[in-house]
Amino acid sequence: MEPTIQAGQVVRVHPYAKGQLPQRGDIVEYSSSNKLVKQYAKSGKLIHRIIALPGERITISNNKVLVYNTQYPNGFNPDTFLSPKVVTAGNIDVTLGPNMYYILGDNRSNSLDSRYIGPIPLKDIIGKVTP
Repeated sequence: MEPTIQAGQVVRVHPYAKGQLPQRGDIVEYSSSNKLVKQYAKSGKLIHRIIALPGERITISNNKVLVYNTQYPNGFNPDTFLSPKVVTAGNIDVTLGPNMYYILGDNRSNSLDSRYIGPIPLKDIIGKVTP
């Protein structure tokens, strides 16, 4: 998650309160049984940022991320907080199902995220991360 969270930095994970759902932009810890995740992190837990919410469509093409929903039928860039130098490789076009989230690392060139392991179900999200 560099540059937002540095390697070795201590963070806190706060479970979401009952009825509270993760929001776009939240940095979350989640667990995954995906074989790639298990190779990368023996605990099966990773930290990434939520980019797209249930029911939204996300596309990645020509290093550009766009999220489409009813408020933005022509799409919007959810990465306005990142440096313009950040490259988001991939050719993705996914519409999220109920309770599914699309997560990306802030260090996109070195991040095992939804581009490789797919959307993350709500049940796998452990909590919101704060430095």
